[in-house]
Amino acid sequence: MGKKGIGDIKDENYGIDILPVTLLDGEIVKQKNYPTLTEFSNYLQQNLSRVKVQ
Repeated sequence: MGKKGIGDIKDENYGIDILPVTLLDGEIVKQKNYPTLTEFSNYLQQNLSRVKVQ
């Protein structure tokens, strides 16, 4: 994916097909799907295995 920010994809005319977009420190880390709990753990460098998801 490279180091693209939200301004970059806005200019590339992706439309709504790229949503949802997840940003981390202003850079796109995931697009077209919501992050999983494992991905959140990796992004935050935290063990979230004990988080209760409802």
